[in-house]
Amino acid sequence: MFELGEVIEWGRKRKRSIPVFKTKGETTFITIFHDGAGFYLFSNDEKYFTLDKFISNLPRGTVITQINDTLVNGDILEED
Repeated sequence: MFELGEVIEWGRKRKRSIPVFKTKGETTFITIFHDGAGFYLFSNDEKYFTLDKFISNLPRGTVITQINDTLVNGDILEED
């Protein structure tokens, strides 16, 4: 199901159709960015509740270069 909601794109607020997931139990949805270089993760699963928990559940060898708008240098987040 989709609802009309306010989102921020490129620094501007816009009205967009946004997905609304009504699920029972722990559920996770992943959508890949249009360029294939990233993804959105929608989840009510406890293992993804914090960034540390999420990262610890990625496959071994996964390279993280950016989280949201923050670049990652090794294990250190670079401040803007």
